[in-house]
Amino acid sequence: MADENILAKAITEERILLTMDLDFTNLLAWSGGALPSVIIFRLKNQNYNNVNAQLENVLSQCQNQLLAAVIISVSDDAFRVRNLPI
Repeated sequence: MADENILAKAITEERILLTMDLDFTNLLAWSGGALPSVIIFRLKNQNYNNVNAQLENVLSQCQNQLLAAVIISVSDDAFRVRNLPI
């Protein structure tokens, strides 16, 4: 699916997008959209266990923020939360 279609599907189904692709954050920024929340992984170590550990950390600390529409950028040592729309 094209990125635009994935984004539209996530909005329709009220999903949170998990990605390593910066295109989704760019699409949201350009559109001025307020949904969906996006978690973007910018990790050097992208193996399954590391990504899941980082995801668990973000979910445990940002559950309410994710419901309110944010972009969370996850790096190896931290994460940053930006409210939508941008």
